[in-house]
Amino acid sequence: MSEPMLDWVCDYLERDAEIVVPVRRLWKEWRAQHPEAAYDEFEATVLADPRVQLMSGIDQTRDMEFESEAERDAWLQEMEDAGFFHGPRIKLAARELSAEHIAAQLKKHTENMLKNLWEAYDVRPEDLTPEQEQQLLDLIAAAKELQMNVQEMGLKEPPKDEADTA
Repeated sequence: MSEPMLDWVCDYLERDAEIVVPVRRLWKEWRAQHPEAAYDEFEATVLADPRVQLMSGIDQTRDMEFESEAERDAWLQEMEDAGFFHGPRIKLAARELSAEHIAAQLKKHTENMLKNLWEAYDVRPEDLTPEQEQQLLDLIAAAKELQMNVQEMGLKEPPKDEADTA
C-alpha cells in the first residue's frame, strides 16, 4: 500500500491550492477509494516520507471540556464533516510556501469567514438575547475589519490558475 499511496499523496500536495494540507483530509480522500486504510498507519507512513514536510498541527479541543472521550470524538467528527480537520498538517518539501500564496489564502479564508458569519446571523435563533446578538454582530464587524486589513496589505496573489488549482 505504501508506495502508490505516497505517490498519490505527493501528487495531491503538488497540485492542491492550500499547499499546507491536513493529514486527516488526505486520509479521508484516500480512504474513499481504499476503505481498508487505517488512519494511524496512513499518518505514520506519510510523515516518514522524506518528500513530505511536517508543518504545525491544530488541536481544536484545546481548552475545551468534554464529559467523555465519546463526546470529544463526536465533536471532532462533526468538525471534520464540516471541513475543519484537527491534527498534523504537511506540505510537499519541494513546494515553496510563498508570500503570494499566503496572501491568496488569507483573502480566501477571511472572505469565507465573513460569509459564514453573515449566514449564521441570518439563521440565528429567535430566542437570542440582545447581548448574544450583539456578540455575533461584533464578530461580523471584526471579520470585516480583518478583511479590510488584508486588502490594505496589498499583498500580491499568485496568478489565478496557480491559486485555483485543487
